[in-house]
Order: sequence, then structure tokens, then C-alpha cells
Amino acid sequence: MPETVRAQTATATISGVIQDPSEAVLPGITVTARSISTGRTRSTVTDETGRYSIVNLEPGEYQVRAELSGFQTAVRNGVIATIAGTSVVDIRMQVGAVEQELLVVEQESLIEPAKTEISRLVDSREIESLPNIGRNFVDFVKLSSSVAPGRENVGGGPFKEPDVGVGAAAAPRLAFGGQTELNTMIQVDGADNIQTYTGLPRATPSQEAAREFRVLNSTYLPEYGRALGGFVNIVTKSGSNDPDGSLYYFGMNDKLNARSILNPPDADVLRQNQLGGTIGGPIKKDRTFFFFSYEDQFRAESNRFSQVILDNISALNAVRSRFNLQPEVLGQLRTNDYSQFLYKVDSRVNEKTNVAFRYNILNSQTHNFLGGGGRASAASSTARDNDTGDLALVANVISVLSSRLVNEGRFQWARRRFDFESVLKEPDLEVSNLLITGKSTSDVDYYREKRVQVADNVAYSARGHQIKAGVDINNLRDRARWDLFFPARIIFPSLAALVSFTLASTAGPVNFWWPVLTGATHPGFTVPFRNAVPAEWRDATFHEIHHSAYGFFAQDQWNATSKFVLTYGARYDFETYPSRYIPQKDLNNIQPRLGLAYTYRTGGVLRLGYGIFNDRLVGSVGQLFTAAEWSSRGDPPAAKLLFPNVAPVPGRFRQVTATGPAAPPATITFLTTGKPPLTGVTSLTDNFNARIKTPYSQQASLQISQQVATDFAISASYLWVHASKIPGHGANLNAVQTGVLPSGKPILGGRIFPELGNFHVTDNIGSSTYHGGTLEGQKRFSHGISFHGTYTFSKTMSNVDSMTNLADFPDGPDMRLERALSRQHVGHRFTFAFLAQAPKSASVLRDFRLGSSCRLKAEGRSTCSPDPMPMRTGIRCPTVLACLAETP
Repeated sequence: MPETVRAQTATATISGVIQDPSEAVLPGITVTARSISTGRTRSTVTDETGRYSIVNLEPGEYQVRAELSGFQTAVRNGVIATIAGTSVVDIRMQVGAVEQELLVVEQESLIEPAKTEISRLVDSREIESLPNIGRNFVDFVKLSSSVAPGRENVGGGPFKEPDVGVGAAAAPRLAFGGQTELNTMIQVDGADNIQTYTGLPRATPSQEAAREFRVLNSTYLPEYGRALGGFVNIVTKSGSNDPDGSLYYFGMNDKLNARSILNPPDADVLRQNQLGGTIGGPIKKDRTFFFFSYEDQFRAESNRFSQVILDNISALNAVRSRFNLQPEVLGQLRTNDYSQFLYKVDSRVNEKTNVAFRYNILNSQTHNFLGGGGRASAASSTARDNDTGDLALVANVISVLSSRLVNEGRFQWARRRFDFESVLKEPDLEVSNLLITGKSTSDVDYYREKRVQVADNVAYSARGHQIKAGVDINNLRDRARWDLFFPARIIFPSLAALVSFTLASTAGPVNFWWPVLTGATHPGFTVPFRNAVPAEWRDATFHEIHHSAYGFFAQDQWNATSKFVLTYGARYDFETYPSRYIPQKDLNNIQPRLGLAYTYRTGGVLRLGYGIFNDRLVGSVGQLFTAAEWSSRGDPPAAKLLFPNVAPVPGRFRQVTATGPAAPPATITFLTTGKPPLTGVTSLTDNFNARIKTPYSQQASLQISQQVATDFAISASYLWVHASKIPGHGANLNAVQTGVLPSGKPILGGRIFPELGNFHVTDNIGSSTYHGGTLEGQKRFSHGISFHGTYTFSKTMSNVDSMTNLADFPDGPDMRLERALSRQHVGHRFTFAFLAQAPKSASVLRDFRLGSSCRLKAEGRSTCSPDPMPMRTGIRCPTVLACLAETP
């Protein structure tokens, strides 16, 4: 029986034991695996224990032949080698002439008896047939257990990259084991497919270009690293000896869809046209192949506005008209158009060397995307335009050094550019937690990351051991622009205070907030506002940082007996950052891992494992380093009195405020003349611990799987994830109590060192714990039907959900008081996927396919994003019980 036992990167393995009719092992057997699609062959010889292993194979269907003089040639057809897996093909040879062949058709095992991790394979049949409204195949990951949509960006904050794209332009937010989407690693053809500036994935291939992928909820192989949550391993399609291709079109239109209750009848547009094609085939038969895919999307839909905007549009425009600001509109159209192509060439250079090259690029433009990061209801004046460019060049070389020794080298050069320019440059007038107008604050305005990745590993197989060791080096160069609160952020205590504000008002805003270049005098703006940042300060809003990551691993998979498999090894990672930020590297990052699988009966397996998983030093480089570069006050001597290990970064800007009675006149003067006050009070300063450590998680899992029928299997599993040293903002270390609220809560109105403002330090203060149990059922595709269903009951507790989320500023220094249900908590989650296909013999519905997928979840409480300013409200959201189903 073929079974998946090993989670390699983008390749597959075929292995097994060969015996004679008396069950004695047979050394010296020549075993050959031939790819059905490309005709390529790889051979090895069984060792003295009768074992063989053929590693680093391209996923696909294979024929396996075993030959030895005096025995019939044994042939196994239909062997399926999958990404991140090993198909075990044990063969019993029969005595006879070599010319005689014994043919057997293999069938995949549903329970994967020797697999030590909890994972799920999503194959080409599901990718091609399951419905997917967003047309981004990575969304199928959410049909796996312990995976949920990431919510790290909920509530807003600096460098929360918005979901501006649809389809292949979308950056999937996948959260594993109760951790955030910034703790997930996505790989395409073995190369890292994330960017570190905001921490989200780069563009993935189109759905038509993906062959299959594996979702690793927990894996105990050390070759996987730099993520404390989970992993997604994707392999793209390749050409074959048989020319093949496709043309496709997918359309959506408001005329065919239900109208949204959130939009007025005259502002409910939805149009999406997605079209493309693929073609692949041989350049030289059995040797060199190509694959090409191209996809275009044209999408337009009406922006949705909250009821507070719909009900008060006239009043909002009246106040904007008084100060010569652009009016708000309701019929605003948001568009998202992109073009994407992928070209891949695979070639067998000689009998011992295979090479593959992939080049893919995506260009996406989005217009009128509402800014604000979800902190409050965004009006049309917050609209931003996005231009995204994402490309990657990946090369793989597999060299067969001997029948037991194989080397794999990989190179990647990638670049992602994300431009998020505000359409209007007018000040932000907002009602905290309720409404945002004007140029939205916090949103990143531009970033570009370049990555060079070089990796190499060597695999050796003998006597039931599959030993592998390797190195992975990444060099990253980031450049970004952040306008933050330019030109100004003006906060009103209520909607009534905003709409009643006039040129003669003595009340209204409670906080007028404007940035000033350190050591400079604000030059002011011309009115009406045409630029967000004074021209002479423009260069100061750009920030560059270069950093590198190094990873090393060694591992062994030991097939101790036919029933017992053990995987063990260790990984070591470290990163380098400029010494002005991190003068002392965190080098204590050894990660031991252990997994085992035991076949307790035919069709039944018990698997368990434990491992330590280090993440990157920070999930988002921008959230830590650029935020500090902007507004840190770690350089004065007084800063070290508040926090001795504070990084001595002199912030480029001062965040200055005029509060209380000074706010209304400052607002009126600024809106009418463009001139801010000459003086103010220093407010928020972003600082961090120069000795910040790498966060990590401990993971442990237990799973029992049982195949109860030929095509049906069930399993029950438990997953525990405990994350430690999570970076988060600490409390205001510069605060002095000046009174007490009626509730008994202290009023922290004073400052020890007024020039340092609200002194917050990012440090390893966070932790998170996830407990999850899953029941799973799966039917193999047979008789025209397949299905897969999971139910997960889980609980996630944490005291930090995001490094810079406005909702996560603690009230005091005791982080134990912040521990509560995590924003990532999903108490109950059910997924179900169903496929049906009419037989070829049907006269009318021949090969007709029907697919359906469903996801339901019940969430717990969540906390609204309170503003960290003195007028902080601490409003709590009501309990939410959401049950969402999707059956396109």
C-alpha cells in the first residue's frame, strides 16, 4: 500500500521493502521509478535490509519496476507521489524468468500510516473542481482543521497591509493553531513566498497553475522553519510529453447576484470578469518541458458604507464644506484589475541532473479602496489607490550523486512593491471608534522588498534511515514610505461634536495631532490641501533596512520496523539586523523535534510528536523598526531611566498634540490656513528593547486514524500550541497617576519626563496558548463521489494579539491582567467539501462535475479598538456568534 510518511519541501519520495515469497528481504534489487507524464526515470538498488528509497521526485503518477535475475519483474502501476510526502511501495517478488512481469495497480492509503505530522493534501482534483468565489486556491487551506482566517489586522494600527486585491492579487490571511497570520509560512516550489515588511504572503500562482499543495498543521521535520504557526507547501504545474492546455472565463455581475442590504439600491454595483489560459508540453520529449499560464481580472464593486455615514451624509458634507474640504459621496466605485503570468521550464540535463526554472509576475491596480485599517467606519474621502508589482525567479537543481545520495540546490530572487497612495491629502477628521474621514492614518503608503534566497540540502538513504541536512540563507532589502499622521489627525469625542463644528466654535475636537520633523519648524501647508507632507520633509518619510536570515537543519526518518516510524532532528536559526537597532544577536534558537507513528492494527495508526518552532524576530519589520525610526525617543539619557535596554533610536519625527481647550482653535486655524500651532505636547513614542528575543512556540499533537472501509477513513486528533516571547507594546512607562475615575480606574494624566511623552516599549511580553480537538472523516474519490469533513473544538488564550494593534495597548505593567480569549479564538469550526462527477458512460452529463464547500464557525467575544489617547473609551464589542457558510 502506498502511504505518505515524509514531509519534504516541494518534492516527493518513493520507498519500500522488497521481499521474496518467503518474506526474506532481497538486497541488490534494481528499482526504477518512471514518471507517467514525462517519461523520466530514476533508479536505485535495495540495501542489505531490502530497503530502497528514491528521493526528490517531482509529484505525479509513477510506475515502479523491481528487477533481479531469477525473479519475475514486478511492476506497480498507479503509484501517486505527492508533495511533501513519500509513497511506500513494498513489493514481494515471485520466482520466475525476468521476461515475465507481475502487474499490480496500487491504491493510495487514506490514513497515511507512517506519517508523524498532522497534515492534509489538497490535490488537483479539488483545486480544479471545488467552488471558490475569490478564485484564490489558497483559500482551500481554510477547509483544513485548526486553520482560520487571520485577524491580526483587526482594529488597525501601523503597517497592517489591507486586503486590497481579489483573486491572485489577494494576500491570504491564514492562521494556524490560534496564532496570527504573521506566524504562517507559505512556500511555492520550495521557495519562501512571504515578505517580511508587513509579514503577509506574496502573490501566489493562479488557481489554474497550481498542481497541489499540502497543509501542515503540525510538522516535526526540522527542514521547516521561520514560523511558529503552520506551513503551506505549494507545487506548480509542469509540462509533460502530452501537449495540454485550457481556456477559462469566470464572471460575476450584480444582475445575477442578490443585492447587499448594506448598500443603497442605486450604489450596489458588482462586476468581475476573470479570464485566462494555460498551455504545457514537451520541448524535447522525455527531456525538456514547458508550462505557461496567463490570467487577467477586471473587477468593479460599490464601496460599502456604514449606517452612520448613510444616515448623516448631509451633515458630514455641511461641516466639510465649511472648511473647504472635498465632499463625501456614496456612489463610489472600487476597482481591482490585474494581469499575471507564470512560465516554467523543467529539463533533464543528463541521467543524474534535473533543473527547473520558474518566472512569475503579477501587476495589480486597485482604485478607491477605503483606508483606516478597520479602526472605524471609513468614509469616501479615505480612499486610496494601490499599485502592486510582485515577481519571482526560482531555480532548482537536483543532482543524483549516487543511488543513495541526492543533493538539491535552490535559488530565488523575488521583489514585491506595494504602493498605497491616498487620493486626497486632507486632514483626518474622525470620531474615535466610530468614523474616519480624510487621509487615513496608520496605513503604510509604500514598501518594496527584495529577497535573495539560496538553499541547499543533501539526502542520504540506507538501512531504513532517510537522513537529510541543509542550509537556507535569505538576504532582504526593504524600502518604505510612511506618512503616518500627516497632514494632521483631529479627533472628536462624538458625531454631534463633529457635525456641529464651525469656524466660530469654542468646543469640538478634543485632540489635534500633528507630526513635526525633529529639530525643525513646521513650514505649514497651502490651503486647500494638495500635499500630505511638506515637500522639504518628503525624504525623511522614507526608511531603508537590510537584514538577513540563516537556517540550518539535520533530520532523520527511521523506519525502525514495518509498524514503527520515528522522525527526529533539530533546527537552528538566527537573523542579523543593523547594529543601531539590534546590537546583540539572539543566537539561542535551537529547535529539537521528535515525531513517531505506530501502526497498531491493519488500517489503524497512532501518531504523536513534539517540537519547538522559532519564528522570525518580528512578524513585521515595519511594525517594529520603521515605527521606531519615526517616533522613538530612546536616545535621551532619561529614556534609559524608564527602560535600561531601550534601543537608542532618535526618532525622525515628534508626534505633537494640542488637547482640551487648545484643540478647537488649533483645528480652525489649521483647516483655514494650513498652519499648525508652534508648540504642543509630545504624545506617543514608539520604542523597543534592543535585546528583543525571537518568539517561539512549543507544539505537541496526538492523532488516531482508522480506515473503516476501502474508501472511507476517520480520525481524531489533539493539537497544543504554546507561543512565548511574542512581541507587544508595553504599558506607558512615563505615566504618573493624577486621579481616580468613579469606576476606581486610575487616571494617568502626568508624565515623569514630559519630553518623552507616552513612552511605550515593544518587548517580549506576550504569550498564547491553543488547545484544539478535531474529528475528521474522508471518503476517497470512487464511484463518482468524494468528500472531506472536519469539526474542531478549540480555545485560544493570549495577552498580546498584535505588536502594534491599537486594541492591544495594556492598561498597566501586569500582563497577566491582559490575558483573555484571543482575537484568533474560534470555539467551534466545521468544514465540509463534496465532489461528484458523472461517469464517462453517461450520454448527456458525461464528465459533469458538481462541487460544494462549506465553512461554519462560532466565535467568542472580541474587543473593539480603543484609542490609546487620553480620551480612550475602552468600549467593548458585544458577544458575537457568527455562523458563516459558503456554498458557491
